[in-house]
Amino acid sequence: ISKPLYSKVSITLPSGELLELDNSLGTSPSLYLQDVEFEGSSLNSTWIPWENLKDGGKLSFKVGDKTSLWGTSVKSFPPSYGDFLNQN
Repeated sequence: ISKPLYSKVSITLPSGELLELDNSLGTSPSLYLQDVEFEGSSLNSTWIPWENLKDGGKLSFKVGDKTSLWGTSVKSFPPSYGDFLNQN
């Protein structure tokens, strides 16, 4: 997951449902993700399974001027990368 380039984007999914990406929770020139929410719940991982998005919803991004700890824990990595780290 990375910061969207636009303040708001709406995507009509094959199901006809709407997936909204909202970057209005931070100042536009900010580069660093502080938090990501899906349907009002904070996400603790840097990836989202398609199963969670396929029926639409709102994905909100909070950005800031400084780095944060969001997405830095091993548990936040995608399964393939996280599984690799746990094997070593």
